[in-house]
Amino acid sequence: MLVRALITGVLLSLPLPHRDDLHTVNDTVIGGDGGRGGDAVINVYGGTVVILSPLGGSGGPGGSAAGPGATPTSSTAPIVAPKDLPISSTFATRDNRDIEGSDIQFSGGSLGVPGVDLGGCAKICGGLPSCVAFSFDRWNNRCFPKDKITGSLLDVRSMIAVKRPAELPTVSKNEAKMQPVRGKRFHGTVLSEIDASTSDLCQSKCSTDLHCVGFTFNKVGASSSCTSFKMIDGWDLDSVSISGHKWQSPN
Repeated sequence: MLVRALITGVLLSLPLPHRDDLHTVNDTVIGGDGGRGGDAVINVYGGTVVILSPLGGSGGPGGSAAGPGATPTSSTAPIVAPKDLPISSTFATRDNRDIEGSDIQFSGGSLGVPGVDLGGCAKICGGLPSCVAFSFDRWNNRCFPKDKITGSLLDVRSMIAVKRPAELPTVSKNEAKMQPVRGKRFHGTVLSEIDASTSDLCQSKCSTDLHCVGFTFNKVGASSSCTSFKMIDGWDLDSVSISGHKWQSPN
């Protein structure tokens, strides 16, 4: 099967490699990008062709991991890892955070690279001279390389990584709000099982706990459960569940 990709007016036909040979295709330099600030690079992740041809400008606010209050379309995106990278030796990381704005803009004006895992995101940023950090949407496996390090916001779907020796950005002092999510049951790293008979009480106890980033409340008949989380990896559909997660607005 051939994959056709358009790079600055040149149409290329690329053979789609076997899954086991993906590492031989990643970071293959195809050619110049017309003087826009670097070579165009083809990356193939799980059958997804990613054209890395940065324009050198920032995408501005709003291009980062799914915005405040948005409901993800899926909690399980396909993961195909390129060669592993020692992320901790190259990047300083922080969970449950997003770097506001400063997204590197790719060919066609697109922001973010879909269908990659954390190692792939680190590899993309490491291969771009203009990239100093990235936000990674863990729920949807989407990578957002950054050309500046601005302040960070609370975002349970995202983690951030900053190229060493730069320091992690300061955390916003904006009030953390709770985004309700009905019909979904969160899963992840449990903080505690809370004694709460109603969803409002469950939410209130999470809201006042600095270590809690989200909760799921279930009530079936006379029994109820309230689970708080310090990390949310995704969700499952569950009609009797009432959940919520914290987020911060940039303004």
